[in-house]
Amino acid sequence: MKTVMKWIKRCWCLLLFFAVPAMADTTSLINKLNQEVLRQQRANRLSALAVSISFPNYYVLNLHAGATQLKSSKALDENSLFQVGSITKSFTAVMVLKLVAEHKISLDKPLTTYLPQYPKWSHITVRELLNHTSGIFNYTSLGSFDHIYHDDHNDTHWEPQEIVNYAYNRPLSFKPGTSWRYSNTNYVLLGMIIHAVTQRPVAENLQKYIFTPYHMNHIYYINNHYPSWIKQHLVHGYYEMSDKTDINMSWAGAAGALVSNSEDLAYWARLLFSGKVLSPREMRELETLVSARTGQPMAWDSNEQGYGLGIKKRYEVGFGDIWYHTGTTTGYSGLYIWVPSRNMAVSVLTSKGDLHYKVRMGIALSMLRMIQRETAAQRLTKEDRVLFQHYS
Repeated sequence: MKTVMKWIKRCWCLLLFFAVPAMADTTSLINKLNQEVLRQQRANRLSALAVSISFPNYYVLNLHAGATQLKSSKALDENSLFQVGSITKSFTAVMVLKLVAEHKISLDKPLTTYLPQYPKWSHITVRELLNHTSGIFNYTSLGSFDHIYHDDHNDTHWEPQEIVNYAYNRPLSFKPGTSWRYSNTNYVLLGMIIHAVTQRPVAENLQKYIFTPYHMNHIYYINNHYPSWIKQHLVHGYYEMSDKTDINMSWAGAAGALVSNSEDLAYWARLLFSGKVLSPREMRELETLVSARTGQPMAWDSNEQGYGLGIKKRYEVGFGDIWYHTGTTTGYSGLYIWVPSRNMAVSVLTSKGDLHYKVRMGIALSMLRMIQRETAAQRLTKEDRVLFQHYS
């Protein structure tokens, strides 16, 4: 309710976008969105749900439902943090591209240029790590990591080299560049490359290149024990009703160790896809897609799901192309989406580790559909998509 009242006082900002005849209409829309978040939270049995919507005027509407912990009366607010899992990959990929722009990394050089300790992978490029066409084994599919889901307070600390060794001793799934398979190991290796070329930890690089310059004040890379100041704001996450908040996130590293509030993720999606973070050249690289089925290059207007460099794209009837990334950890799940046709971004963060991707996407799209209905927005046809290409 606090969030809703805050936005009622600032309705004039939304009026500039919606062009509605009276402030009451905008207030009604905000109340309906708030009720939809509450409905989704209850329908999906979530202890906590945070949704942020970034409008074209750069204002972000933050909506929350639930509490910071089961059987707690403490409500969520704009400072509430969630683990975001593989959404981290978008940030890792952008960090790599920032270093490409500084000529410290080359996308088409072998990973052994930067990590010579892995000679068996000398034919795998940095680009193939970024778009998951490397064929490298995914370490989280190992039974060795099952305890992460079954222990409530696992304190094991993993060094990136330990994680990579699990994959290095296994054969490739396919010849690099010939197919596609999602592998968290790829992004742990990218974190190691970032560290190797900068001589600084991933956390320091993200702070220097992204968080500080873009004023992202509620997002943190922590791949160890959470400090007390993080725990004060960290929503408790659950897997099959078991509390997974205290698990050491070193097991995820550069593949998934970020924590954030929902607002910074919606803001991030707008910044990134509006071309505010990367140069046009690096943005073209980011958005160069391969098929998530075959690993082969995709045409920009294909309806097939594609993967770029740390980002995904799908086609959604009524909206056109949607850029996004999902994230899941043991006790949390979420996603962000950017919809070029609406010039809008939505982030969804939840306290449930086993919430299906389709449910998260459904929550985000339900918010946009409600806005579309209330503002009489036009449906986007497939032929209209050419109007919303990025850096083509």
